[in-house]
Amino acid sequence: MSSILILTSEDKKIATQMLSMANDRVKGNNYELLMHVKSGDNENVKFFMKGKPESIRELIMIVAASDGENVVMQFLGNFTIEDIQKMTEGFNK
Repeated sequence: MSSILILTSEDKKIATQMLSMANDRVKGNNYELLMHVKSGDNENVKFFMKGKPESIRELIMIVAASDGENVVMQFLGNFTIEDIQKMTEGFNK
């Protein structure tokens, strides 16, 4: 991993805007939905990727939480599908 960016806010208005901006970015810049996970905490987690499944250059994780505390994370580097699967193992617990 060469870079990680984490955005979060407890302010519901800002968190909603942040979520909207992140969704606009992935829709307009050739990102591919890699997976959609609903966690045990009732959070919707979406992973978007740029690259090929065997060599993902960028990964964006968008977490839409039921309490309004949304999170956007961007990972840059060189990942595989297996790397992403390891990251998501705890979501359904």
